[in-house]
Amino acid sequence: MTTYGLLLFDVAEELDFAGPWEVFTTSAILRGGADTALLLAERPGPVRCAKGMRVLPDRTLGDHPPLDVLLVPGGRGARESEPHNPAVTGWIAKTAGQAGWVMGVCTGAFLLHAAGPARGRRVATHRDYEDALEARGTSPSSATPATSWTAT
Repeated sequence: MTTYGLLLFDVAEELDFAGPWEVFTTSAILRGGADTALLLAERPGPVRCAKGMRVLPDRTLGDHPPLDVLLVPGGRGARESEPHNPAVTGWIAKTAGQAGWVMGVCTGAFLLHAAGPARGRRVATHRDYEDALEARGTSPSSATPATSWTAT
């Protein structure tokens, strides 16, 4: 059984968490319900995302089971407000130390840097924000083209 925790915060980019949520929940269905995907936020009320979608989290940061996977989405909140929110950065730092996998999507790397797990590591982010991330001391990796293969 795998428990996925997807962090939500104001002005998070919808696609950065909704796409992975769909993959994780589809996997759970295919595995007979063995996995759980939880939307987590600092507070229990609706979260207003980057394009206006309101999302109701399943649990709060202080009320969830242990996570096997932590996903931090990008968006303006990941770059501007949440890196200065000690409740969120402290939770990420603690949870990242206990989870088997920690991942950021796009500019979620800024929030992972602020919380600690991305510091001193090569991470990927949106190309428009690589310089800003590097200025914080985290080295963005260069994107590499996808490898194409054909099954025979």
